[in-house]
Amino acid sequence: MNALRKRPFASHRTFSIRCATVFILAIFSQPSTANDIESRLSKLDVITADIRDVTADFQEKVFTAMLKKPLSSQGKVFVKGKRTHWKTIKPTAVSLLTGDDHIAIYYPSRNTVEMYALDQHLRSLAISPLPKLAMLRRNFTIEPDTRSAEPSPANVLLLRLTPKNDSVREYIEEIFVRVDESIGLANQVEMIDADGDRTVITFTNIRTNVGITDEQVELHVPKNVTTVYPLEGREENDPTLPKSQP
Repeated sequence: MNALRKRPFASHRTFSIRCATVFILAIFSQPSTANDIESRLSKLDVITADIRDVTADFQEKVFTAMLKKPLSSQGKVFVKGKRTHWKTIKPTAVSLLTGDDHIAIYYPSRNTVEMYALDQHLRSLAISPLPKLAMLRRNFTIEPDTRSAEPSPANVLLLRLTPKNDSVREYIEEIFVRVDESIGLANQVEMIDADGDRTVITFTNIRTNVGITDEQVELHVPKNVTTVYPLEGREENDPTLPKSQP
């Protein structure tokens, strides 16, 4: 797969797309049924209905056949409305912003912003700790994650998501999500991409309704930054980046 096309969906490679976001074996001694899964998902909708914003620390590891050790990065994520802002701190500062119809990635060391447009299906790949359940149901088949024979811990929902749409399958083969049912938020997302590489994002120190501002879900770049559109083969100087929408 072309590296430029893959980049926004492979996390700081550059985004898995993180690239949430992002669920259950609640009857611990028995397999979950389809009805049980739907019941649990519906409860998550109720729990998250009053969540206005989310912030968390994240650690991401990318496992690829080409490297013996995983690529590792860490930072903070801010979620408000339709926007998710990933601020990678280590090993290199990078800011990634997902909006309603685009991804913007700012590389301070190169003074460059990369812009990618998202169609309605690819928006579903924007990982965050706060799952958008209606969008997930439209774009993924949701079933229990049965990889382990061991029962899951209490209040932990383990799901396997497989894409329904060709435009999503082009990037993602399947997604495994671990959700803390007590707060209704994902604390780990594992994505297997179309090339077989595996990206695991773990969320810690998750906090909700802390009053995240619009400023925290926008990119702040210098005026002389260069913006490139890799999929369109063009670049601009002094761009006007999309602003946060209510």
